[in-house]
Amino acid sequence: MMMTGAPIKLTQADAADVADLYNRCSDYFLLQDGAAPTLDDARELFSDVPPEKSAHNQAVLGWKGPGGLYAIAAILRDYPRDGTWGSVAKIVKLEHAWRRLDGRNDDGFQVAPFPG
Repeated sequence: MMMTGAPIKLTQADAADVADLYNRCSDYFLLQDGAAPTLDDARELFSDVPPEKSAHNQAVLGWKGPGGLYAIAAILRDYPRDGTWGSVAKIVKLEHAWRRLDGRNDDGFQVAPFPG
C-alpha cells in the first residue's frame, strides 16, 4: 500500500474530515498544545495565515484513502515575499500509521518516503 495519488484541494466544507484526521493525530496536538484537537482546530486550518495575507493566498491539500484523509498540507503563496510560491505554512500532518521512519506503516506495508 503506497502513498500515491494526487492531492485534492480541501475547503472549509472538509473541516469535519480534517477534524477526523486530527483526532487520529491527537499525539501531535497533545505535544504542541497540551490538549486534544477540536473541530475549531480543523476549521482554523483554512483561515490561520499571517496578518498580511488572506486565506485566499493559501491552498490546503489533502491525500485521501479508503479510511479518509491520511495527510494534509497547507501551502501559502507569496510568503514571505511576493513571487514566492510553495512556502509551507503548516506542517504536514500524517496519520500515525504512515509516520514510521523506516518507510513502513504499522501494518508492515511499504509506503513511499518523502523526497529530501
